[in-house]
Amino acid sequence: MKSLVLVAAATCAVVCTAQDSFESPEFNVTQAVLQQGVDISALPTLAGLKERSPWSACAAACNSLKLIPSFEVYAKNTTNYTTFTNEYWATQQGDVNPECIIKPSTPKQVSIAVLISRLTRCPFAVKGGGHAAFAGSSSIEGGITIALEKLNKIEVATDKKSVLVGPGRRWLEFYNELEKHGLAVVGGRVTDVGVPGLTLGGGVTYPDLYWSLRGGGNNFGIVTAFQLHTFPMNKMWGGGKLVANSDFEKALDATYKFGATGAASDEKGSQIISFGYAEGFGPLASAFLTYAEPVTSLPAMFEDWANVSLIQDTTGAHTLSELVSLLSDGVPDRERQTYWDVTFKLDRSLFSFLVNTFYELLPNIIDAKNLLPTISIQLITIPQLQQMQKNGGNAFGISPADGPLFIMNMGTVWTNPADDERILKFNNDIIMRVQAEAAKKGLNNDYIYMNYASGYQAVVSSYGTANQKRLQSTSSWFDPTGVFRKLQPGYFKLDGSAPFGEYS
Repeated sequence: MKSLVLVAAATCAVVCTAQDSFESPEFNVTQAVLQQGVDISALPTLAGLKERSPWSACAAACNSLKLIPSFEVYAKNTTNYTTFTNEYWATQQGDVNPECIIKPSTPKQVSIAVLISRLTRCPFAVKGGGHAAFAGSSSIEGGITIALEKLNKIEVATDKKSVLVGPGRRWLEFYNELEKHGLAVVGGRVTDVGVPGLTLGGGVTYPDLYWSLRGGGNNFGIVTAFQLHTFPMNKMWGGGKLVANSDFEKALDATYKFGATGAASDEKGSQIISFGYAEGFGPLASAFLTYAEPVTSLPAMFEDWANVSLIQDTTGAHTLSELVSLLSDGVPDRERQTYWDVTFKLDRSLFSFLVNTFYELLPNIIDAKNLLPTISIQLITIPQLQQMQKNGGNAFGISPADGPLFIMNMGTVWTNPADDERILKFNNDIIMRVQAEAAKKGLNNDYIYMNYASGYQAVVSSYGTANQKRLQSTSSWFDPTGVFRKLQPGYFKLDGSAPFGEYS
């Protein structure tokens, strides 16, 4: 990520000035609305706000937005509203009922929406791709959901070294457009994940604000455009390997070898391996390997995979859009979802322990309707950790000296709400057991990757005390009244707490 355009609490493009905070203490919300061209006198629903409850304030906010020319507002009990909520990736998100949904088509409309929220004190949430796995992440009960899908421009720079992309884009369509120019960017690996959430929750590649946004989530403003570095690419090597049950341990050997030595001197490769269970198939394991060159045979860094028996192998030269489509094939959406993750120092014995623990505890949930449980090992190699230090680094609190590392990511899909509690417990129990085993060997790492975390995990505090304080300091400068902490309460906030509290 190179730069961005952000709608902050004061609803300006980000320009740092020599004052004590980004927003002046004399900032007047009503005057700011007028400066955006909105005639408040024409919005009678804003009258008498001080006497209203939070819910009636949200009704006033939504009714006001409807009266502003060119605003697209979906009200409750309408077809557009129902269609929108039904399209969330996780049904827990779709079950949330905002007072209204708005689809701004310009950064100015985003600004107006935030100002109306401030004026009425009606809370809001922001939806990019809507790919989070717990309720309230990108929608809000009784408030305003701001959906960014119409902010969808893609503008390739004349020199083809960068691209400007709106937060309404998802990775597959973004890759497809870049391929028309022979270009690519570092981005997501699942087709329908949104550009903004993945970028702000992670980002591997300005001063305080830029640093803070790379891992700081939604705590600083609403990004209305990202400028990303591009690089020339037509095809690259990669694909999936479905492993025979007899060779699970060999696949783990190959995974460890790649992380420990294969990727040590070559930054072009990446790998994730997932273990799961499917009714009618039984235990399964699938690895996804990529190498950023269009080679025609197995790259040397993956040489141990030549010894693993496979049921299916789709590796070869593919475009980036083809690769993410291969990885996303068969991934269910519009079901109940939960994601959890923790990070460890690379260790071969811990690989086997976490996989065995997964299958040992699986009988506790195996009869859940339409169950698809997985546990994944995603490697964070030394070259990847080195890349994270570029352009000022990020807020994660991990460095090359900590690596190589791996993220243990669990994802579970099911359909019956009656199974919620035991599935959450299944995921939490695995984490507790694996962390306890890792502690015996000094392998635990505090870092929790925001984009894989559950609502019961404390993400921001996992970055370390110093980084958490720096994030809070940056927030205080750009958002001194706490708009994006108080009026946008969903997802992971800078106090470091878990959105739903500690799991028990």
